[in-house]
Amino acid sequence: MADILEFKSSQLSLTLVRVYDADMDNVADLLEEKLAKAGRFLKGAPVVVDPVCSFNSVQLAQLLELLRQHQMTPVGVRTNESTLVEYAELCGLAVFKPSAASKQDDAVAVHHAALNSNDKPSIAPQQPELTTAHRLVSLRSGQLEKIMFADVLVSGSVNSGAELYAGGNITVLGSVRGRVHAGATGDRDARIIAKDFNPELVSISGVFLLSDDIPSSAKRGWVEVFLEQQTLKFRSLD
Repeated sequence: MADILEFKSSQLSLTLVRVYDADMDNVADLLEEKLAKAGRFLKGAPVVVDPVCSFNSVQLAQLLELLRQHQMTPVGVRTNESTLVEYAELCGLAVFKPSAASKQDDAVAVHHAALNSNDKPSIAPQQPELTTAHRLVSLRSGQLEKIMFADVLVSGSVNSGAELYAGGNITVLGSVRGRVHAGATGDRDARIIAKDFNPELVSISGVFLLSDDIPSSAKRGWVEVFLEQQTLKFRSLD
């Protein structure tokens, strides 16, 4: 029988929602304020809740509902608290242990939103609007670049083992051999344009393909990569 199920490793873009205050009225007010600025990028975003303060399961349930009301999608909780772990598992959410996840912030959470009543500085930029293209020369193997609120123009290449995240579009004038993530903050209209395109992984707004799944026709000449519903599409520009 032909294989009808396949497991592949991936690196998806998640938003870590870090909470410093267990007062849900305060959190609701601050969430409203922050999303007035960043809502466009967080609408529909998969999020992982990270309660830094003392939290119980009732407060977690209230926070999850607040996030859903604002059209975000909770997919997990980062905690060691047994009651929260039990509740998260009951809800079908993933559980990330802080001891391990804290070492993987770059891989798991590419965008942070801090929620607290004392106006502690958020890790996220205060004005999340796309700016003019951010220019890079080349990305060497092992290099990671995150330009979360701008388009990116690479005048050189994205080499094998390098990784590039952009909140908007990505244009590469050289070759693409590493990993490229456009629309990394949830922009489903983001595009990737490149000429010599054979990446280890390509993704737009969290929808990804590995190298073996990219059609060979996309690896010849100029190509545009875009998202159509939940599928990555490739259009020749030659």
